[in-house]
Amino acid sequence: MSNKCFVCATPYQINAAIAIAGGFADKADMYILPDFSQYEAYAERIQELGLFSKVSLVDSMKFESYRRSKNKLVYGFGFFFNYLRVNRIAKDIVGDADYKEIYISTHHNIGKFICLYFLKRGAEVIYYDDGEGSYDNPRVYEAFGIEKIVRRILYGKQAVGLSKKRILYCPELFKERFGDSYTVYAIPNWANDTNLLKTVSHVCGYTDLARIDHRFVLLDTIPSEDFDQRGQEVYEELVKTCVNTLSNDLMIKKHPRDHRKQEYQCDVYRYSEIPFEVICANSDIENKVLISSGSTAVFTPKLLFDLEPTIILLNRIVGETVVRVDRDSIVSFLKNKYQDKAKIIVPESIDELLDVISNLN
Repeated sequence: MSNKCFVCATPYQINAAIAIAGGFADKADMYILPDFSQYEAYAERIQELGLFSKVSLVDSMKFESYRRSKNKLVYGFGFFFNYLRVNRIAKDIVGDADYKEIYISTHHNIGKFICLYFLKRGAEVIYYDDGEGSYDNPRVYEAFGIEKIVRRILYGKQAVGLSKKRILYCPELFKERFGDSYTVYAIPNWANDTNLLKTVSHVCGYTDLARIDHRFVLLDTIPSEDFDQRGQEVYEELVKTCVNTLSNDLMIKKHPRDHRKQEYQCDVYRYSEIPFEVICANSDIENKVLISSGSTAVFTPKLLFDLEPTIILLNRIVGETVVRVDRDSIVSFLKNKYQDKAKIIVPESIDELLDVISNLN
């Protein structure tokens, strides 16, 4: 029986877990939450390869039916009632397991409950990379307000923050921003490991058909989620500008949750279910130009693999995002890390963007 487990809710987290677990002497267990469309296929492929001692799909709605309710009172009561039955929920999921290390990066409540259950039994909780959010706020996993009080009373002081240990693709960025008060380790660079890259690619369903050969790649977003009304209009205008200017040299990679019906006069990537980091690792990404309004994916090649594509960030033109993220310090760090700092470009206007595209095309 394993003494370690991973709790995953996205393909990104699963890929990081595979890379981390590959360095263990003994196999860990994995619990997958059904928060993405391909979770069953991922579980099947992981089991097929024998990467973990156990792979379990967690029926989270069995314990969180209140999440379907639009009534805030019902939702709130259901959420806090679950704190009173953490033991029952956790035991239903993990059975008689006696984990000493819990690896987690999801904010899902079920993941928290598993951590609290084993924390009270002397286990250690370790957070691992969850994309840009892991570098935005070191306290992102801490409880606040009423939840903080409930955790403190029921599970002790340590339950408020759960852990100050991180395993990240880019420890240098985290330490640059937040100092040395956290213990931070590096996730192995699986893009440089032929066997690990093959494993991750298989788990994610990647084939050579999914390779991107276009020089310019626009990482699309969902404007209504990221920008105010003016920002949405500016963003749509920027996309049209890129399409009209680059045409056949441009590939648009839509956001996985974007269900807008739009026609583009350029190619649209058809394998949206494959994580962008897997595409990067297989697509000669250093010779690409990535265009983005601030998608976390645009930082992926450098943060994960120390690869340096040209990056065009559109956030200065679009303006303030609805979800305010401190990207300036991240961009500054990346520029300092880049061997060729001119490859990160932040145009201030559409005219400047056109000049940049013309020089690169």
